[in-house]
Amino acid sequence: MRDESPAKRVWLVKGRCPVTDDAAVSDPQHERRYQAAARALDSAAQVVAMARLVEQAQSQNAVSGRVLLPARSTGAVRRVGLLATSMNPLTHAHVAMAESARHHARLDALYWVANLVTVDKEQVTRASLADRLLEGRAYASAVGDGLLLFAGGLYVEQARAAHALLAGVEQIALIVGFDKAPQIFDPHYYENRDAALDELFAEAEVVVAPRAGKSEADLRALLEQPENQRYSERIHYTPLPARYATDSSTEARELAATAMDTAERERRLRALLTPEGLALALITRAYEPPRAATATTPGDAYSARQALLSALADIPPEQLGSTPPLSHLTALATELSPKGAALRAWAQDRSTHTLDGLMAALAV
Repeated sequence: MRDESPAKRVWLVKGRCPVTDDAAVSDPQHERRYQAAARALDSAAQVVAMARLVEQAQSQNAVSGRVLLPARSTGAVRRVGLLATSMNPLTHAHVAMAESARHHARLDALYWVANLVTVDKEQVTRASLADRLLEGRAYASAVGDGLLLFAGGLYVEQARAAHALLAGVEQIALIVGFDKAPQIFDPHYYENRDAALDELFAEAEVVVAPRAGKSEADLRALLEQPENQRYSERIHYTPLPARYATDSSTEARELAATAMDTAERERRLRALLTPEGLALALITRAYEPPRAATATTPGDAYSARQALLSALADIPPEQLGSTPPLSHLTALATELSPKGAALRAWAQDRSTHTLDGLMAALAV
């Protein structure tokens, strides 16, 4: 059973659609969640540990998946929703879709799903997967949801893996935006479309939310096509308030990259993003425009952060607990100063990086 206290969950009612308005959390709660996500994203130990987990999953081709965070529950969890998203960054619209599906599909628990590879989105605009997983874990932990990591691939693989990973689960509901619904039926993605769909709908139902002007009528039209009718009973529509229909991670990334007054940019980002998504954008600076390093400029902050993390990956995460915050290291690494030069030289050194070497660079 999830915590339904007023401080945790604020309901908006739009027609038949009660939706958690994550944008309406109190300022103190927003600040607590923001700071919790910021600490995780600013911790070299946590980011390196997550990056190592991602690398391990990639080397093992983890189609079977792994549970990064179990959903909290005090009762039986038999009906589970899976919402796959790049979380790049996590928006209030993602949360609205999750909560609408939770209500209309009568879910006992919800798991956010991250994929090593996403169909049709292989080139994901930064932030890194490790950073996005820390963001997702912070959000899921704050609200009681779970987090899964899969290698990617087709929905049927994810549903099958979820059944294997989550003991006692009887029914899986895949939650998707409308833009994914036509893909499910597109023969381009299958060697044998009907056989694959028979397998998918034996494993799971699909819950479809409106997207970019598409409505329940559009879903009905898709399902009324003769080749799709046989699957219509396994696909359901979940409504959303109109305010979320066009919000997107792309809009948030573009806004974060825009040159404008800092306070105004943060205000507008807060209107789009969860506290955890806001922390991803502001703490890592992942969406600021890339800038190539030259003899007189050290490059952009996120590139500097990634170079530092690549070097820090040589050091066991348990040894990194006392290192300065990544934001501090990144600021130093983008300085045109002797200390900045020493830190960049340490990160770029091709030999194995050590904690002593890092401390020596910081002592310059």
